[in-house]
Amino acid sequence: MFFTTGLVTDKGTVKEINQDAMMLKVAMTKEHGRIAFGLICDGCGGLSFGEIASASYVRRMEDWFYNELPGILTNEDDTRKLDESSDNRYDPIELIKGNWTYISTQMNERLMEYGIQKRASVGTTVCMIIIIGREYLAMNIGDSRIYKYTNKKVSCITHDHSYVQKQMDEGRMTLKEAQISPMKSVLLQCIGAVGALDPYFSRGIIGRDESFLLCCDGFWRKTSPNDMVRIMNVSGYDKNSDLSSGKDLDNKIESVLKDHIEKLKYEGEKDNISAILIRARDAI
Repeated sequence: MFFTTGLVTDKGTVKEINQDAMMLKVAMTKEHGRIAFGLICDGCGGLSFGEIASASYVRRMEDWFYNELPGILTNEDDTRKLDESSDNRYDPIELIKGNWTYISTQMNERLMEYGIQKRASVGTTVCMIIIIGREYLAMNIGDSRIYKYTNKKVSCITHDHSYVQKQMDEGRMTLKEAQISPMKSVLLQCIGAVGALDPYFSRGIIGRDESFLLCCDGFWRKTSPNDMVRIMNVSGYDKNSDLSSGKDLDNKIESVLKDHIEKLKYEGEKDNISAILIRARDAI
């Protein structure tokens, strides 16, 4: 796959500290060609504790990307017999899912312990995605989201762990009611503040040209469906485009993300605002 990417973060108009943390990696592998990995964490808590929680999780995932993921991709620990059935084929995506669940549980325990020591509530949301070959795996905990753009349509491939989302799932609240509810920011899951995590996973196949937008609630809360389509289609290619111009496309993506963040701030968004856009396209 060929990737064009962009990432932008802004502390917003009110908060003195940006409690969001993010990471974006694109790498070439021998087994799977180019892969892409991105995540956003939205820290929760007073003073700088939210910033510590989000940054700690990102650092842990950076360590995973460089030191644990290569072993999964190269299949170096696979000891199964050669005559095993094809139904039990090596599946790196499932191993990654297990890694992410374990790491999230581990970080939840560490941040809870840190919060106890500091006598403070410490936590962070997370949304992240990895693209390997023609497959993606996405995960979220909390209300940071990932949107997918394909065939000129946008869909959300994550599921909020929030009070209002649970009410909507149970048919007790409409979307309109959720948008104005005083409970709309109450989370039921975040890393560092719950006894047992329940990550939401989404796995799928990627077509010839698709985009993924990772964002915190400060980004998606005031973004209209039309704006979401406009943003996610910004890195569209002309059929005769030269892939060597990828850097220009990366710059274009970041410019559009920055412009939209300024629009959100003008419209009254006060929270930290962060977004990553990854466009995956067949290499020519």
